[in-house]
Amino acid sequence: MSLEQAGVPSIAVHTHVFARLAQATARAAGMPRTRQVYVPQPIVDLTPVQLRGYIEGADPINKRPFMQVVIEGLTRSLDEDDLKGATFDRTTPRLLSPDSEDNLQKLFVESNFTDYLPVILPTEERVEAMLKGTSQPRDKVVARLRPAAFREFWEMTVEMSRSTR
Repeated sequence: MSLEQAGVPSIAVHTHVFARLAQATARAAGMPRTRQVYVPQPIVDLTPVQLRGYIEGADPINKRPFMQVVIEGLTRSLDEDDLKGATFDRTTPRLLSPDSEDNLQKLFVESNFTDYLPVILPTEERVEAMLKGTSQPRDKVVARLRPAAFREFWEMTVEMSRSTR
């Protein structure tokens, strides 16, 4: 359980050059209201006096005193909106909307999702034909994957594997 899920406020500290990445990562993790505060970069090879100036100065992204943002982030109770996205439904529909194989191939090529071999649209008929070639139940979990270390695992079933043979 995360600190936020346990109701404990926390705040992440980043250097300002990583603001867009930190905010995008929070959104991708389903927590767009993650409390974050920023200091200027660089932080390496600075004197203690220079570093203290960062803490006593303004957050370059929020444009407010750094310590004020930290104290507010740690003392303000989490509300319902803060907790939205701490977990979220990761289920996917069993079937996708109909489309053409040409459009699917085009999407994969334009997005660089492919090795340029043909992408086969897993129609219901093709999936059923594939399932006839196995003795495994269609709902047997055969893989647990996660797109990034900070994301939860997704389970893949025999049916979801959709062989293209």
